[in-house]
Amino acid sequence: MPQVIALVATGAILIPTTGREDTVHYTRHGRLDHPLTAVAIQRVCPEQVMAYSCAIDHLRRVVYVRMSGPLTLTEIQQVTESLTANPEVQSGFGELIDLREATTDAISSDDVRRIAAATLDAAERRAFVTTDMLTYGLARMFEIYRALNRKPDTVAVFHNLNDAEKWLGVTPATGSR
Repeated sequence: MPQVIALVATGAILIPTTGREDTVHYTRHGRLDHPLTAVAIQRVCPEQVMAYSCAIDHLRRVVYVRMSGPLTLTEIQQVTESLTANPEVQSGFGELIDLREATTDAISSDDVRRIAAATLDAAERRAFVTTDMLTYGLARMFEIYRALNRKPDTVAVFHNLNDAEKWLGVTPATGSR
C-alpha cells in the first residue's frame, strides 16, 4: 500500500485513511475523494496562489490532474512537462483535467495554441472538466487545435466529472462529485 502524505500550495493535506492492498482512499478537507493507487503532488510553493495535484490510478488506468486558482502559461507548461517526464503515465491511460476551481483569465488563445502544439504525455484520451464558460471555451479551443495538429490523443470537454469519467471509459469513483 502506498504511504503518501502530500501538501499542495493551498495548504490542503491528503492523508491515506482506508483501503485495500491495491487501493487507498485519501481524505481532503474531511471529504472522501476517489480511490487512488499513487499520488504525486508536483509542486509545493506557499508563495504561489495556483495549486495543482496529480494522481495516477493504475487500476482504472487514468491520471487525475486538479488545478485551482489563477493559471498562467508557465504553470500549465510546468504541469505538462512533469507529466510528460513521468514514466507512470503510459499509453492507453486516460487523463482527467479538473479545472472547476481554476481561473483562466491570464490564458490567451495564443497560449492555448502553443500548449496544443506541444508533445504531451502518453495519455490517449484527455477529458477537461470545468463549469466556467471562459475555461470551457479555452478547453474546446485546445481540443480543436490538437485535432488540427493531428496529435495522437483525443480531447473532450465536460461540465461534470461523472460524464468525463464515462467518456474516458472508467467507472466513476464512489461518492458524489
